Amino acid sequence: MPSFNNVVIINIISGLKVFDIIYVTTRGGPGRVTNVVNIMVFEAFGSGRYGEATAGNVLLSIMVGIVVAISYRILRKNEVEV
Repeated sequence: MPSFNNVVIINIISGLKVFDIIYVTTRGGPGRVTNVVNIMVFEAFGSGRYGEATAGNVLLSIMVGIVVAISYRILRKNEVEV
C-alpha cells in the first residue's frame, strides 16, 4: 500500500503540472477556456512580467502542496498495517 500511495501522489502532482499538451493543442483554448496556471506563468514570463510569473509559480506550488497533503492524509487513513 505505501508504494500505491506514492504512485497516486506522483500522478496527482504531474496532473497539476500539465502544460505541454494544452499549450500545443489549444494555446489556452478559445477564449481562454482551457487556460491553466502554467500557461499564464509561461505567457507572463515570455512578455517580461517576471513578478507575475513568479507569483503564479508560488501559487502553483502552494496548490500542489495542499492537494498532495490532503491526498496523503486520505490515502494514509485507508492504509492497513500488516
